[in-house]
Amino acid sequence: MPDLVDERLKFHDHGVEVGEVGGESVFGADGFPDLMLEKDGAVSFMEIKAEGDVIRRNQLTRLRQLGSAGIRAEIGRVDYRFDPEQDYVVVDVETTGGWASGDRITEIGAVKIRNHQVVDEWHSLVNPQRAIPAKITQITGITNEMVRGAPIFAEVADSFMRFMDDGIFVAHNVNFDYGFISHEYERLDRRFRFPKLCTVAGMRRRYPGHKSYGLGKLCELYGIELEKHHRALCDARATGHLLNLMNLKREGCAPDRAEEAA
Repeated sequence: MPDLVDERLKFHDHGVEVGEVGGESVFGADGFPDLMLEKDGAVSFMEIKAEGDVIRRNQLTRLRQLGSAGIRAEIGRVDYRFDPEQDYVVVDVETTGGWASGDRITEIGAVKIRNHQVVDEWHSLVNPQRAIPAKITQITGITNEMVRGAPIFAEVADSFMRFMDDGIFVAHNVNFDYGFISHEYERLDRRFRFPKLCTVAGMRRRYPGHKSYGLGKLCELYGIELEKHHRALCDARATGHLLNLMNLKREGCAPDRAEEAA
């Protein structure tokens, strides 16, 4: 990442159209860079990627369009710094299948962590407004009867957004959970945009060498309780323990048991 001292940083609202490249709007839709940098009259753009983030095809296309127009555009890699006052909202969702734009959420569990401590929890079954396949019920234990009287997502959307507040969205394989929730808000014509942190990527980086980084295997290795695997709140609580292991390792004070397992 270039030196940003004395540069003026501007965060773009991803819904604002501000220009065109090659006759096509660059900033009229999702996929354009996070930052516009202006120095000595020259403008450049940067897509910010943190731990667990991948560059999407539409983002790469926008960067190439800017480059073709003679405008500097690049990817900046950053790392999260641990802030004891920062809220991390660790989320797990159970769904009717694996396709975020077609399948629906059946359960959401979330744990809010501040300075390694759980300060709040949020949970709801969600009526997916469609049948849950039998093979999914075998995995999650969530039946059609359990969600029949549950609220639909629109009825819990405000409550969950308030719970997120200014938190960092954390999940084990974060793009899965984040993708499902953001699609649910899109169906309501609402935006869901939060910084993301992936505990799969984080554990691979901080505790390398394991054959599997599945939630169940990591919980077994690090002595984390996982009584009801594939139920949202149980998985979110367990993922919260992984987040704490990652943040403690960042601070250079990982528990002895964690170091032994690693």
